[in-house]
Amino acid sequence: MIAEAETKLGKYFRSQDKLEQALKHYIAAYQLSSQENSLYQKAVLQLNLAKLYRDLEQWDDALNYSHQAIDSFKKLNFDAYLSSCMTVIATVYAHQEEWNKAIDYYLNAQQIDAKLQNIIAQGLNFHNLGEAYFKLGNPENALDYLHQANKIFRERHSNHYLVYNELLIAQVANASHTWELVLDHAQKAEALAQQLHLDAELAEALGYQVNAYKAKGDNQTVVALQDKLLTLKQSQIAQQQDQQQQRQSGELNEQQLTLKVTQLQQQNQRQQEILNTRDYFIGAILLLLVVAGSYCLYLLREQYRHKRQLAVIRQCNTTDPITALPGFRGFCEQIYENCTAIALLAVKTEFAADLVRGHHQASKRQQTLLHKLRHLSKAQVYSLRPGLYGLVFEEALNAKQLQHRLDGLTLDEQPLMTDFGFIPHPLLADTDVQLPTAILYETLQLALSASLSLPSAESHYVALSALDFTPSGIFSNPLYEQLEKGIDRGFIRIETNGNKSEIHWPPTVMSAISDNHDII
Repeated sequence: MIAEAETKLGKYFRSQDKLEQALKHYIAAYQLSSQENSLYQKAVLQLNLAKLYRDLEQWDDALNYSHQAIDSFKKLNFDAYLSSCMTVIATVYAHQEEWNKAIDYYLNAQQIDAKLQNIIAQGLNFHNLGEAYFKLGNPENALDYLHQANKIFRERHSNHYLVYNELLIAQVANASHTWELVLDHAQKAEALAQQLHLDAELAEALGYQVNAYKAKGDNQTVVALQDKLLTLKQSQIAQQQDQQQQRQSGELNEQQLTLKVTQLQQQNQRQQEILNTRDYFIGAILLLLVVAGSYCLYLLREQYRHKRQLAVIRQCNTTDPITALPGFRGFCEQIYENCTAIALLAVKTEFAADLVRGHHQASKRQQTLLHKLRHLSKAQVYSLRPGLYGLVFEEALNAKQLQHRLDGLTLDEQPLMTDFGFIPHPLLADTDVQLPTAILYETLQLALSASLSLPSAESHYVALSALDFTPSGIFSNPLYEQLEKGIDRGFIRIETNGNKSEIHWPPTVMSAISDNHDII
């Protein structure tokens, strides 16, 4: 019963496009279904989780749950959902532009639907295959599959699917400069879009016709179609403006009424206070004003002096006492200054540079690396110790993008291998909860330790991120033990350019986790 309730909540939030909340309830339902040993319910939830992770663009998790769902349905001898599983896998590969893999799974789905005589599903598979072959630069096969899809959708009167198939045929023909075919299907798509009141699709169909008539030199028809497009766009803009004006008007009226009520209440309160205190405290107020003014001048003067002293102290305090480079304290202070992400980067070959090369040469190399990292990563870079740097970003980016930027890092004209741990900031979705700097730094240390454990033949990164429903209690001391629990329960997601199974976590952190345990 509880699993069914969680599933219903997941479906509700999915319908509202609140994917993170839907994920929370689907995971809860999946855990409960595992306890109740309901294989069918578990298989359906695996398929739903695969679709949800696909929509969240978490490709590895989507593929993992899709294959689990396939195994479950095969055990049940229940082929009805196998086609959906294959289609999810195919669309994941399509989003990653791995079109050959996508075609393999679309064909598998097509065989299953043909066996089950699911005609509409076959039409959708033909449509998807047509798109894949088009993306691979094979318009002949693309048109062959799309015409098969067209036949099915017309026979079944599935106009909602048919309009998109007609548009795709027009797009393929447009790319092949087959103008008569473009006009035929673009005009059919136009009629269907008008019938279904699909303005965006109508505009696309008109655009293909404009291209075709331009190529044929029919300028008069091009002008007429462009007028249609202009009228359509003006109508869309007018509708959007009307909706926005109505919304703004309602909000403005509410704000004005609230402001008036507040002003009247404040005025009434002030007048009552003035009437109660006017005759008794005028003299005392004047005296207090004089004293307060003098004291404020004194405080301002002292505040200015203290600010100057503090600026000098802070400048000294945020630099490393040995290398005189921006150091650990500067890194900690910068984290809360308009920061979107932080990283802890290690150059293993430089860890013992101060002992191998001496203070002078090691400091020069540390400074050179710091400037190169700042240039390549476009971040604020801080020297924490030989070979270890803290990076603070003010722009939105992810760990994969940072790794790409660091590919050109060299020292003495030799490429350098790097490892780094990466977390977004703020780490928790609840921005009212501000994690201490020590917690954030130790979280980075765990991620960097995981990255350093991967094979050293190439550069690696490990990024940790919390889901929207992750409780703040996970980020408390002892932090490594708490992070263990968070990873085990699926509250913390791990991303890496290496193989997750090859990560060797610190023994006290991950010793309780099985080698075959899935980590989100």
